[in-house]
Amino acid sequence: MKHAAICMWLVFAFAQMSNAAEGFLRTEGAWLVDADGGRVSLRGIGLTPAMDSDSRMDTTLAEKNMRAISELGANAVRLNVDAAWFGDEMETRANRYIDAVLTAAEKHKLKVILSMRRRPGETPDTGDAVLWEKSENQDRLVDVWIKIAKQFRDRSELAAFDLMSRPRPPSVRDYVFFVQYLIDSIREFDTNHILIIEEPEAGGGLAEIGGGVPYIYGEALAYGFAEYHPEAFTLQGTAGRPEGVTWPGEYVTEVREVSEGGRSSTY
Repeated sequence: MKHAAICMWLVFAFAQMSNAAEGFLRTEGAWLVDADGGRVSLRGIGLTPAMDSDSRMDTTLAEKNMRAISELGANAVRLNVDAAWFGDEMETRANRYIDAVLTAAEKHKLKVILSMRRRPGETPDTGDAVLWEKSENQDRLVDVWIKIAKQFRDRSELAAFDLMSRPRPPSVRDYVFFVQYLIDSIREFDTNHILIIEEPEAGGGLAEIGGGVPYIYGEALAYGFAEYHPEAFTLQGTAGRPEGVTWPGEYVTEVREVSEGGRSSTY
């Protein structure tokens, strides 16, 4: 399955959607629920197109990837996207690619979470520091999410928008104020989809909210927490890691060389 990597994430709903459109997942208390009110647990795989490759956004792989993910027993896929896709001539291609993934996902009974893997101006070397240093990058991210919301607001196979993947703001307060503005901006155009707020990698994380940091308000909101342990399973097939690892199981967690009496052993 080209360009795909397994990841694990946890999502906890905390704001109820009162008027969800037909067919869309919604929040009810601490749960995600379907149109009939049945509780839903999303078990999924992260799909990351090769963002710095000419083969990125290959629509021909959508059907193959969604079928393979479904056959693994998953019911969801987190599709990682890049803010740079949504501008100039690349935007049409990005929309076509996302549409192909959504169409294939619906066929194979998968829900899709769109996750903003790279923010405006971000590179593998800079991380998202440039988002917090330059207000124009924040404005650009808001514009990108508005474009996505307008384009896909009627697609019920799309479960949620993950606003920022693993954010690293200078402070939780900065994060909360910006996220609230981002939520309010999206809701002007899309009230159908759940919005996921990932825990910021700053200070005390989400635990700071309510203790001097304002609460985040809105309908159909959920908190997201990333977890990659055990990495031998969740990151298999990436960066030279072996594939075919099952879980639960036993894994090598450390490799070290020990010398005793002139003899060396590797563990």
